[in-house]
Amino acid sequence: MVAIEYMKARQFFPDLSLLKRRTPELAEFAALLEILPNAAVLVEVKQGEIILANARTTELTAYTRQEIREQNLFTLFPELNQKLLANMLMNGYGSWDLMIRKRDGSLLSVQAALNALGQSAQWAVITLEEASSVQQKEIEQELANQRWNALHILSLAPQGPTLDANIKQALQAGQLLTGASLICVFQADGNEPLLQRIACWGHQTDLPESLTLSEVSQLREPYIWMPGKRTLASVHRNALAQKYKYMASVPIDQTNPLDGLIVVADQISQAPNDILTYLQIIAGTISTAMEFDILHQDYLKIQERPPASQLIESPVTDLVNDCIIYLAPDLTILNMNASAENILGYASEEVSGEQIENVLIGTKSLSPALKSAQSGVATDNMGDFRLHRRDGSTISVQMRVIPVEGEEQVRQIIILFSDVSKHEEFRLRTQQLEQQALLGEVTAIFAHEVRNPINNISTGLQLMAMNIPTEDPRHGQIERMQQDCDRLEHLMKSVLTFSGPREYKLEAVDLEQLIQRLLDRWHPRMNRNNIKHRLQAAPNTPKVLGDYRALEQVFTNLLSNAITAMKERGGVLAVVLSLTQDSGTRDMVEINVMDNGPGIPEDIREKIFQPFFTTSKGGTGLGLAITQRIINAHKGTISVNSIPGGTIFHIRLPVCEEMEPITTEGESA
Repeated sequence: MVAIEYMKARQFFPDLSLLKRRTPELAEFAALLEILPNAAVLVEVKQGEIILANARTTELTAYTRQEIREQNLFTLFPELNQKLLANMLMNGYGSWDLMIRKRDGSLLSVQAALNALGQSAQWAVITLEEASSVQQKEIEQELANQRWNALHILSLAPQGPTLDANIKQALQAGQLLTGASLICVFQADGNEPLLQRIACWGHQTDLPESLTLSEVSQLREPYIWMPGKRTLASVHRNALAQKYKYMASVPIDQTNPLDGLIVVADQISQAPNDILTYLQIIAGTISTAMEFDILHQDYLKIQERPPASQLIESPVTDLVNDCIIYLAPDLTILNMNASAENILGYASEEVSGEQIENVLIGTKSLSPALKSAQSGVATDNMGDFRLHRRDGSTISVQMRVIPVEGEEQVRQIIILFSDVSKHEEFRLRTQQLEQQALLGEVTAIFAHEVRNPINNISTGLQLMAMNIPTEDPRHGQIERMQQDCDRLEHLMKSVLTFSGPREYKLEAVDLEQLIQRLLDRWHPRMNRNNIKHRLQAAPNTPKVLGDYRALEQVFTNLLSNAITAMKERGGVLAVVLSLTQDSGTRDMVEINVMDNGPGIPEDIREKIFQPFFTTSKGGTGLGLAITQRIINAHKGTISVNSIPGGTIFHIRLPVCEEMEPITTEGESA
């Protein structure tokens, strides 16, 4: 090693011109010695006189430069003599084990190399390196070679005959790479919510046989545990009990950290600086081996399929809307098309080889139809059949079971089914709309007929009040009855508005101007209830296409509700207008009506747009229902968000681009 380093330094002596002089310049030699990477001395060979020493020599021996120059070469190196010195000169750039005397009198083992300068060999440079340093470099070089060998073995691991053999080879290589005494692999168990220990290299009894998902969730990221750090999982507690110096872990697949884990530990050495990098390399190798194994198993399944299934299954099956499942004669699943995967929530690879009744679970048993198919008899219609999907939801399907025969026996069974849930929902919705239309017609007739008696009662009460003295106590009763009549009249008017068709006169409506007028109208009431208000509109907010009076009713309802919600404690009412787009990239004006009242409880939030639903005393429950109908008729949307301490109504209305007259509630002319 010393000779090699010195050879590198010889580039600084290109022509040895200094040596051609009778007396070399010591300052020039001193500068050259300082360039050398090891301790070095310049000596006069015949007399054994030390001429110069560099700074590394003083560090090695603890002598000063002057003290070194005052010594004889053979005093500094007790084992060196003229004969050995001549031998060293003759053999060139070899190295010798020598002892050098330090300032305190102790001897230090070094490796020395003597290199003659010039043809006369009058001058020579002796370079020195501690034997322990040389040994350390040799150890480091050996460790580097070991790691390169480990990486080479790792690169070959995925190519073995079986997955178990591949993982075992990866762990052996991982032990060489990390130097750890223990390395294990944990993999998710498809039947249990935990990770099982599937392979280990070292004393496997030092680790638990399984890890719970809650433990593994703590180890989603690469992690190094050492004594004194908090234990995140049972493996760390085991390591603490076994007095390990460290334990490191990384997920096998960073995208799915709960699928598997690699753990390494050692009882002697501390963790190498790059331990997590090494583990990630090992994890990548094992992950690749597992993927190769899955592909290999899939290939074997394809090779083992009956010829009939290969003829029937084709890319065309993935293009049809009907769901298709192919079964072997023993009722195990061979394959299913993309439509069946989407409907059921299973991938075809997941259920391949499973019994059909473990996957296709319905409200009725499939057994009769399947037994008939095994006998060669098809079932064309299984009647009303509901299937349970993977997520637990149910769907209505129409199902057929068809046997495929070949060579006088059933070679395959095909199950075809289609989702009819949407048709069922459409039928129920149509029925509900018909019932609602009939109810609306009856309600309108009822409201119209009731208004006349209410008017008669109200007129009679007014006459009674006129004929009774002012101080008569019966005036109070009459006044309360009159208020009830007024409330009934208001309710009947709202019912007629809600249930009856309405014609809208469309025009370009400036919502900022409309809402500002309403806020000015409500200003005195808001002042009395300590409510502040503000209107904010984005620059150049376009007008919307709508009926001015209908939209005025919409925002009157929303502002009135907000003021009512804040009347006890006061607050802020804000209306913000902005330009946005709906999902179809249609330009819309968005209006957010916000208040910081008590909010709408979650249990009633979805009911507020239902007719006759109200939480306020004396309310009809039709205000928001009418508001929603008007917004829908204008081809807009309305929704609400609310938390304790605030409510926001979101309204979207299409901008005024072209006139589309609306003649009846929600219908274009």
